[in-house]
Amino acid sequence: MSNSRELDYLDRCAEFADYLASSDHELLSKLIHLSRVVFKPLKVNQVAFVQLIENDNMQVVARFGMSDAELATQNNIVNLSMGYPVSVSVRENRIVWINSLPDWGSEYSILKNFKVNLEDKLYFCLPVLQNEIPSSVLTFRCDINMELDSDTEAFLLVISSIFSLYHYRKITVSPDEPHLHLDLENENLTLVDHELTERQRVILRLISEERTNKSISELLGYSESTIRQEIMRIYYKLGCSHRSEAATIYKNMELIES
Repeated sequence: MSNSRELDYLDRCAEFADYLASSDHELLSKLIHLSRVVFKPLKVNQVAFVQLIENDNMQVVARFGMSDAELATQNNIVNLSMGYPVSVSVRENRIVWINSLPDWGSEYSILKNFKVNLEDKLYFCLPVLQNEIPSSVLTFRCDINMELDSDTEAFLLVISSIFSLYHYRKITVSPDEPHLHLDLENENLTLVDHELTERQRVILRLISEERTNKSISELLGYSESTIRQEIMRIYYKLGCSHRSEAATIYKNMELIES
């Protein structure tokens, strides 16, 4: 692995740890951050959090990029003993990496009739541990194909460990809670209309002034959690992953409109 790639992996791990340590982020915000920032080079189009519930069953409890209609076509609850990638990931405490989509491979023949989008090239699962025991899985579908080399595997395991540490420090999602999700076809997160809302434009201007989330929340009268979620939406619409990038884009927008 090149030094630049190694440094990029290290930077992404450090950034994710800093992000989680900065506040008690909601689960959905964590999923958005993983897909849009941490794993941005993988072009993630869908991420889900699948949790082990009663009777050795597993259920999707939070998702980003997956519509209600798409979820309805899947087995939302699967058993740990079955041959699904999420089951294998928890049962064997390992990364499941499938880069042959739309072919799921002989190991996962149970999914042979499961259809994926034409742009889907890669699907992988990361085990999430609670008290050193696998209890949940993060799943990702991506638009690019790549091999799982030893350095990438190490990077993913570190991200999984960081997520496990901060997620289970204070929260476990109950299967009785309403499912948390954002659909990429949602009116606020659409692939076609990238127009920022008025509130998002104001937040973006304040970001360009180097104001903190706390300062922005106090100025606008919203909670810091709301501001963080809006910033994630802004990043998505602008196709960026950092405040400095967003600020630069805003300043360029102002020049064009002036």
